[in-house]
Amino acid sequence: MRGPLLGYLAIVALVSCYDSIPSDPLSDVEGPALAAAAPAAASLNLDIVLQDPDNFEVTNIWSGPIELGVPGNLGGMLFSPDGNLLYIVGESETRFSTVYGVPVVRDPVTNKVINLLPTTGVIYVGDPLTAGLDAGFEFGPEGTIFNTYWSANKIGQRPGGPQGSETLFDMLQVGIPSSIAGLTFSPHVTDPATRFGQMLVSSWSGANLFEVPLTPLGGGLFRPEQSTLFVTLPLEGTGAIQFVPSGLLAGNLMYVNWDLGMVRVLTIDPGTGLPIDQGTGQPKLGTTNPMDDLFASGFGVGPWGLEFDPLTNDFFVSTWSGTPVNSVIHISGLGFATPPELIARLNIEVQALNDDGVLSDGIAQSLLQKLQNALSAVLVDRPSADNMLNAFINEILALMPPPDPGTLTPEQGQVLIDLAQQAIDLLN
Repeated sequence: MRGPLLGYLAIVALVSCYDSIPSDPLSDVEGPALAAAAPAAASLNLDIVLQDPDNFEVTNIWSGPIELGVPGNLGGMLFSPDGNLLYIVGESETRFSTVYGVPVVRDPVTNKVINLLPTTGVIYVGDPLTAGLDAGFEFGPEGTIFNTYWSANKIGQRPGGPQGSETLFDMLQVGIPSSIAGLTFSPHVTDPATRFGQMLVSSWSGANLFEVPLTPLGGGLFRPEQSTLFVTLPLEGTGAIQFVPSGLLAGNLMYVNWDLGMVRVLTIDPGTGLPIDQGTGQPKLGTTNPMDDLFASGFGVGPWGLEFDPLTNDFFVSTWSGTPVNSVIHISGLGFATPPELIARLNIEVQALNDDGVLSDGIAQSLLQKLQNALSAVLVDRPSADNMLNAFINEILALMPPPDPGTLTPEQGQVLIDLAQQAIDLLN
């Protein structure tokens, strides 16, 4: 029975409208190469180890210089607003630093990135007298592009986007120690002067992140004001910083540690936008003892740029030298999924069990109807969506032994229950 109630394309259309990691001992994590990686990744003898391989996986790797035509060392990355181009900094931290445009190939149904193509050319060149474009690379208020410059300790602003002319601002003047590295804007806290997310920056080789207010100057330019310590991380070596937009880690701050080859996650209180102090369990501005966990290791020396795909929320890491050397690494998985995407996956699983003769047409129709009801309620009535997903779980349990003699094996049933429970957890 193929989609009598819930066509996959309809789910994808609704998904597009929808707007903890285990602790580590702060030491190198050893383990086998990731078995779930794509063939291209496996051919590179990949050493990356994900802390939660059940929910995240490396799906592809591209060499910047060889496959994309972007010279190393690689720096920050930024998707164009339509998601059709990935801007990548090449020759990062030098006076030759340049932003290149890399075309993105997507699956026509899921919008997932399935390939990156060789660069179409230079988008813009960093200031030739300033070293050099680096890991911080974001669209900010009024569509202005913000770039960080290391080791010059400056921020470049380009009003109007890539084609705009650049103005540089010295970050030492506002209390950022040399030199600024990463930059992002908070989804939790609004800067009252810009009515945009509060700007956060990192400083390498230190372990500190800072809040930096902005004052509008007109014409899409914003003067940085005196910084405030946001958090002291447990390890020095911070580069790019990004808030996770969806999934199991939604709202937390992901960042790279270049020195130790790690991607880590800082726990953020969604109500205040502040880091959680490990000693008290409470949000605290400027904490030196934050809740902070390992996400992935094995990037060598080291990972430097981070970016989330605006269409799917998949995650991309670039390496400045690093392992694999000067590469773009694509990390995907249900751990980044939204509730509608998880319901879409459940729909596929149920229909596959029906096609294989495991579930009768009547049982499959009953399950798919519950998923349809949950999906319809996700945007307008979350408690109803929650109730429908719990009813789905109860029906699955009734099909597993005992009491059912075994319409579904425990393994088949548990896959469905886990997906539904993950969607419920994200709804609450």
